[in-house]
Amino acid sequence: MDSIETDEDDAIVGAAATSVLADCVGAIDGTHVLASVPIEHQNRYRGRKGNTTQNVLAVVSFNLKFTYVLAGWEGSTHDSRILNDALERPRGFQVPQEKYYLLDAGYGLRKGFIPPYHGDFKTQVDVVLASCILHNHIIDLEPNDPIIQEVDRQPLVQTQNAQITQSSQRSQTYQTPRERREEAREWSLKRDVIAHAMFINYDRRRNR
Repeated sequence: MDSIETDEDDAIVGAAATSVLADCVGAIDGTHVLASVPIEHQNRYRGRKGNTTQNVLAVVSFNLKFTYVLAGWEGSTHDSRILNDALERPRGFQVPQEKYYLLDAGYGLRKGFIPPYHGDFKTQVDVVLASCILHNHIIDLEPNDPIIQEVDRQPLVQTQNAQITQSSQRSQTYQTPRERREEAREWSLKRDVIAHAMFINYDRRRNR
């Protein structure tokens, strides 16, 4: 009886983990590409490692395709500013409704974007291990990963032809401080749900 209940619990946890991750459609990061610029502009293009670079924002789907690229920003520019620019362009980067992307902590938590937790390093280590175990769990359940299939059904603008632009045109949507706080709270809760489901899955498998 205990083994049956355990199997049923594992199935429930696995389904919950798969469900909360199904809305994730890709990952975002910045990369520095070496750039040759006139001497008078080099300070603006000098990155953290001292080289002159352009800071390139790249969005990648789970089928390993670039779905959006924004090139041309100076190497000294913070990643979050470049993401803001991509979102504010009239024909810029768009997040599908109710979906989200994973990115590093430098971008911050906001609607449609979930970074890792700040703080306790042990928790960060556990998240990495849980992610690997969850990956194997999904592959065991369904070799034809439904998350990949969902990505493939995204609108054409999200799955084909990287959009590479050089100029910035602003069209920012205004939010009150209260709206920003409520939105951040909503997405913080979503991140907690994902992390909790992943950790339960990891803990159950570790203690079998």
